[in-house]
Amino acid sequence: MQPYKIAKSYQLQRSSATTTNIRSISRRAEIRGNGSGGGAQEPQRSSSTPSNLRSISRQAEICAYDSGGSPAEFLGPTSYSSVFRDNKANVGEDYWNSDQDEPKAMEPVASKDDYDHQQSAQNAAERLRLGIEILKHFPERRLCERFNSRQCPIADVELHGPSINYFHASIWSTYEKYLCEPRDPELLAIMAARVLRNQHMPLSTFRSTREWLNCFAGEQLRWETLGILFAVSGVSAMIYTDWDPPLALNGNNGLDRRQYAQRMIECAEQCLVLCDDCGVVNEFVIWLMHSIQSLQLMLSGGANREFWRNNASLISVITALGLHRGADGVGSSTPLPFLASELRKRLLSAAFCEDKHIATFTGRPPLLSRRYIVYELPIDLSDEQLMLEGDELSQALDQLGPDGWNPNEEVSTATYIRAAMVMSIIRDEVLELSLGPPSEYSASRRDEVKRRSEETYTRLPAKLHCCRKEVPSFGNSCSLFVTQMNLSLGFLLNKLLLERLPDANGHQNREELFFTAKQMLDRINAYSTNRDRLSGYWGGFVWAIGHFGIPSAGVLSIELLKQFKYPNQYPFSFSRSEVIQSLSIFVGCLSSIQSSTEEHHKLCVRMRKVIQRILDQILEQRPAAQLAPESIPIVDPELFNFDLSTAMGPSEDPEFMEWLNSVDWTRGPWMDSYSEDMRF
Repeated sequence: MQPYKIAKSYQLQRSSATTTNIRSISRRAEIRGNGSGGGAQEPQRSSSTPSNLRSISRQAEICAYDSGGSPAEFLGPTSYSSVFRDNKANVGEDYWNSDQDEPKAMEPVASKDDYDHQQSAQNAAERLRLGIEILKHFPERRLCERFNSRQCPIADVELHGPSINYFHASIWSTYEKYLCEPRDPELLAIMAARVLRNQHMPLSTFRSTREWLNCFAGEQLRWETLGILFAVSGVSAMIYTDWDPPLALNGNNGLDRRQYAQRMIECAEQCLVLCDDCGVVNEFVIWLMHSIQSLQLMLSGGANREFWRNNASLISVITALGLHRGADGVGSSTPLPFLASELRKRLLSAAFCEDKHIATFTGRPPLLSRRYIVYELPIDLSDEQLMLEGDELSQALDQLGPDGWNPNEEVSTATYIRAAMVMSIIRDEVLELSLGPPSEYSASRRDEVKRRSEETYTRLPAKLHCCRKEVPSFGNSCSLFVTQMNLSLGFLLNKLLLERLPDANGHQNREELFFTAKQMLDRINAYSTNRDRLSGYWGGFVWAIGHFGIPSAGVLSIELLKQFKYPNQYPFSFSRSEVIQSLSIFVGCLSSIQSSTEEHHKLCVRMRKVIQRILDQILEQRPAAQLAPESIPIVDPELFNFDLSTAMGPSEDPEFMEWLNSVDWTRGPWMDSYSEDMRF
């Protein structure tokens, strides 16, 4: 059974006047905001030290939840109504909102078209039918328990273990008779109807973490919660191998882990459809959208249009709710619980980091700039500590260092997200230099960004620095190893991108560029050589191949070929044997990648053929006849014109093979725009 088929038929019956709330965010009430406009050169970050955890300098308000379970829509200081709000103190009245009717306490804020749509008996029946199909695929209890007991990758911000466990426990304690096997369609219909009813109800008042979680669990279960659990189940399934017993517990009809994860994505996406249809957007919907995106990344490596579109939708919702102006609900009747505030910080940081990865991968401008956000770094506490309140929470905060880092050797999800956000702020500056107008490029600014990138990475806690190429055999070794590798690769990619830019003399530092690429590829190969111990993190390796491996392998391949053709005139020395071995290992990595998307498969196959072509030419031919030194272009910037967005052409067709055989590897650009497949 594939719920998306039902969703498609259902969506076709929707009124053409109904707009998509998740992607266009046009049906919510306004947020009252005020402040000054203009983007600063540096992002504003409020202190995250224990003494100033909740202070944030910002000039926009995030209002309380409306009756549909959604925070009101954010409107910034340049919006159409800002002049009235800015002068409220001077004129004594908010003229913009003074003549607007107050929404009734139990009615969703909706347009007439939305109201008519919700009252349609036919559409209500289709929503119920879709809900039943979704619930049919909810993992059985034993499988949920197995997934919860297995440690999930630390880099997945959506996997806040205590919250996920709490939601699972509340579902099985409340709805076990509806979800027990074999599942009765009539009981599933009752459960689906109850969840649909909850989706239109206002959220209960909450003051504590437990009260906040209960707004989305138990008797108040909502589709965003179910969608998160579907996505988390898919991520958890990717940790196992196909022959691990948990995947065979509930009779998956012969599905392997990738197929099972794909089914979980489909169910999570249909939960998002129902949230959208009910006009609900809140932080749990953002959590759901990010969870879907993370699972897509594990399956596809991020090389497909759907992933990029979902990223744009996620950022649209984040900015519409005002999370880019800070995590705490300033303007709300009650402050957010500590866990809610921290998860908002995580979601914003994770979205910002992912946006920089996508911009780097595609060579396209980022959608979320540091110039327009006021961010707070997540507090470096463990997932369990985020559940604390009162004196226990105060004691945990007092143990943090003056810079907000946890002084012990534990590396939690918050530790990784916090460090990744710091490095992504630098990446945003690097992208401005790389993708911005040439007329605004400055070699002095490049040098300044390079210096601050090195300082930023050096200032990270020592426990986050990469110091080995093998997984250590003690403690939480796999999580620590992957965290160190990812942060190190992010720093090296910043350096690689900066080294590709011209210096004050208009030249590239080819030697430093080469050895930076060599370091990156060695770390990528370390993933491969430790694959047995890192099986639970292999989904992230699919992404790392494209984001870090292909750019570094491209630089090494070109330099190896140039050194082969002009050995006597080559400007610096390196071990050809080491480079050939590294590239050969990387070719094996590319061959081992399994992707659920055709685009990422084409990317890996094409890069493998390119490297093999170069290695064959070097290993099977004699060096070319030596040219006169004056005829050799020692500095040829075109040879470094390696653009990932043009490296995604078809790999197994006559035109590609003809192109591959006709390329003159001594002249650039060597990766031309062969295909338009990946453009939209």
